[in-house]
Amino acid sequence: MKSRNVLFLFLLLSGALLCPLLSAATPQEAESPKTETVQEAPTVKQLRGKLLYKRNQIRKLEKAACQADAALQGKVTELENQIQAMYQAAEPKLQPLYEEEKTLLTQIQEATPKK
Repeated sequence: MKSRNVLFLFLLLSGALLCPLLSAATPQEAESPKTETVQEAPTVKQLRGKLLYKRNQIRKLEKAACQADAALQGKVTELENQIQAMYQAAEPKLQPLYEEEKTLLTQIQEATPKK
């Protein structure tokens, strides 16, 4: 009986001493899969978001460059008109859409408060 109690006490103490060592090893193993999930390829939704953000940055910088240089603005407008003319030659249905777009843009510019 006494030997059983000693054996039980030994197992209890050894379990108490080994438990912190085993639990310290477990979180390290659990952390490594987390880093793998972070390194997964971005989703299409994330890529589209990044693309939209970059396009908006490009538009802002292009607009600032055109406002700073009137000659550049004239060249850009001329090229845009040429592009639209080529599209209209290929697809005649675009002409009324381009006209509506221009009228809407002028209305927006007139309605926008001046800074």
